[in-house]
Amino acid sequence: MPNLEQKQVQKVSQSLSITQSMQTSLKVLQFSNIELREFLSSELANNPFLQEDNEDENEKNDTSPQQNLVTERLGYIPTSGEFDIENIPAYEKTLKEHIIEQIYINFHSEKEKIIAFNLADYIDDSGYIKEEILINIRALGFKNTEINTIFSKLQTFDPPGVFARNLQECLKIQLKDQKLYNNNYEIILNNLELVAKGEITKLSKLTSLDPKKVMEYIGNIKKLNPKPGANFSSEPTLVVGPDVFMNKNLKGEWVVELNNSYLPKILINRKYYNLIKTNFSDKQEYKTFTDYYHNANALIQALDQRARTLLKVASQIVINQISFFEYGITSLKPMSIRLLAEQVGLHESTISRVCANKFILTPFGLLPFKFFFSKAIENNETGKEYSNKMISNLIKEIINNEAQDNILSDDDIVEILSKRKIKIARRTVAKYRNILHIPSSHERKQNLAKNKLQAKLK
Repeated sequence: MPNLEQKQVQKVSQSLSITQSMQTSLKVLQFSNIELREFLSSELANNPFLQEDNEDENEKNDTSPQQNLVTERLGYIPTSGEFDIENIPAYEKTLKEHIIEQIYINFHSEKEKIIAFNLADYIDDSGYIKEEILINIRALGFKNTEINTIFSKLQTFDPPGVFARNLQECLKIQLKDQKLYNNNYEIILNNLELVAKGEITKLSKLTSLDPKKVMEYIGNIKKLNPKPGANFSSEPTLVVGPDVFMNKNLKGEWVVELNNSYLPKILINRKYYNLIKTNFSDKQEYKTFTDYYHNANALIQALDQRARTLLKVASQIVINQISFFEYGITSLKPMSIRLLAEQVGLHESTISRVCANKFILTPFGLLPFKFFFSKAIENNETGKEYSNKMISNLIKEIINNEAQDNILSDDDIVEILSKRKIKIARRTVAKYRNILHIPSSHERKQNLAKNKLQAKLK
């Protein structure tokens, strides 16, 4: 019995040790660069066996392996560093991350991006921005015309209604996105207090519409989303700079490189450990002492693991999306977390942690890892798969560019895509048109006719 009891105690102790090590790995893996920097600064201040690497010193006490693994040519994937992690819920994209993705795709000059990012910084969780923010941005020295142009473009971003300054403008943006907005909607939106009170007769007089038609307009307004940003995660996005760089070397090969430039380089002071480890008589003091040392070792290993895993995942993303980096968003390929996990030999929850709040500096600017994930749409004839982001973007572009005297049906869009060697079903076009909140061709024709009639009556 005494032996059995002793074995049980040892087993519990080992299990706790593994759990603590795993928790350190998880914590470090999920951190953004700014969070990791703050965490390391705290650890350096609290753990006596950790010290910051001073490059001016002639003598080193240890090495920091995570600082050495920084570059990888595509095609080489490190095989070390795999570990089992319990299933963790997938990371949800925030509204600001969603906006950031669109900023890097839609704006090209540095000045445009600076203005856009300054405006995006002040968007609230519902997707709104205060009027006074525009005044503050003007105080930075930008021209009114520049700010207004950027702001107008931001108001076309997904989700529809984002960057509105009030409820009325939010609803107006969504109606315009659906190509429904006309003079009658303007009158109703200018009198939302009457809508709230159910004053249909007054609204009928103001719009010269019969009450039944007014109710139809109000019904369409009620289908809109008064808080377009509410479906996104409210967790703040913390970004200092890219976690990963990618560029071409002299041989024309894409190279992926970790950015450790603003992270403190840490190492373990093993000389200090060896000097004092025999000087403890109190068991509790000795336990505290050894805990610090084991924690320091676990942190160094976790940092090395993070570097290897981040590099492995970033490299595989670039390999999968190489056509995007060469040709742009129309060449973005479908990619799931499950596929990437299988390719690099890691758990899906690990991939979710790695990609949370991580950014890569690309030829298109700074993009979050999450940008490169999208669902697959299969080509009806060839079986080739396309990214749903790419298909959605093309459908919106085609409809936005349609002529007023040639409103395109879903079948017309299928034909246009077919000429671009993208063969998908009409129901697929209808599905993504609905997701984009774009009315059918029949509704767009009716709205156009109504707008023309309203213009003549003015």
